[in-house]
Amino acid sequence: MDAKGLACPMPIVKAKKEMDSLAPGQIMKLQTTDKGSMKDFQAWVNQTGHELMEARAIRV
Repeated sequence: MDAKGLACPMPIVKAKKEMDSLAPGQIMKLQTTDKGSMKDFQAWVNQTGHELMEARAIRV
């Protein structure tokens, strides 16, 4: 899912909408440019019971 260019809280709002459409066991890849997203998503998966398989910050 492409959430680049969106500011908080929109990356999480869009991710939740996308997650609701996935079947159990499916994996979602999310790309965002919001600097607070890394911490936001780590907290969100802990609260919702989802699994964060990998998180990377890429410097451009």
